[in-house]
Amino acid sequence: MSELEEVKQELSEVKAVLRELVEGLHPPPREISLLDYLDEWLIICKKPFVSEKTYRDLTRNVHKHIADRLPNKWLYEVTTDELQGCLNAITQTRTRESVHTVLLNAFGRAYKLGYIHANPCEGLIYKKHRRTVREPLTHEQQEEFRAEISQCRKPYCQLFLFYLLTGVRKAEPLLLRWEDVREAENVIILRGTKTESSLERPLPLYGELKELLRAMKAERGRNSMLFPVSLTGIQKEVVKLQRKLSFRFSLHMLRHTFVSNCVEKGVSLKVVQRWAGHSSVETTEKIYTHISSDFEQQEARKI
Repeated sequence: MSELEEVKQELSEVKAVLRELVEGLHPPPREISLLDYLDEWLIICKKPFVSEKTYRDLTRNVHKHIADRLPNKWLYEVTTDELQGCLNAITQTRTRESVHTVLLNAFGRAYKLGYIHANPCEGLIYKKHRRTVREPLTHEQQEEFRAEISQCRKPYCQLFLFYLLTGVRKAEPLLLRWEDVREAENVIILRGTKTESSLERPLPLYGELKELLRAMKAERGRNSMLFPVSLTGIQKEVVKLQRKLSFRFSLHMLRHTFVSNCVEKGVSLKVVQRWAGHSSVETTEKIYTHISSDFEQQEARKI
């Protein structure tokens, strides 16, 4: 054996000893199956902090897209290749991105707590979902929208106007009770369904919004809910509305429109972020803020 080979052998032996020492510093991995751990993660880390709808969506992703595609082995036995195969089998890019986020969070927690000695998610690769850009309604389209919703049956005509005046997400108005309208404080407490920062946020009762709520209150009687309707009912009315409008329309465009209207009227992005319930001001600025060409022309006249 040459001198170089002897040195290599000695280094190999030293590495083996060091490896044994390092492994001895770690507690043994936790013996819990993948599915049991994911259910535990949902209950401990998600259920107390997200809306009921979000929790149902997360649970569906875990059981339909993860548990059904991975062997229910010990958590510490799950490999990167198995997780990659699970992601690759999901055809919808948006679902794939959601499942990737679940895996990152769940396995990241397991690694930090010492349940596993290495995080198999660190080597995952996936294609990000490209979100469809939804432009806000122009001022002309807003006028047409207002005219058409005035012909809708109640309470949908008021609900569509509420979307425009508040920028709430589709399911958020269905959570609102009249006790959330606090006239003494001049705010309405919006109940979020998505990000943690949106779970409860006050929106000032400005002119037109205050008038709408007062008119609704006078008509509702003893019903404790602002909008006693279902998501299915809303979608049916949206389809009817889409047939009448001269432009391509989706309910989420009203959220973009609200944010853009606020910015055009000089409301700071930080304030709009709080009203919209975005996790960061970058989200407000990058995804939702579209300035109309009419507003740009007005701004140009200041030069």
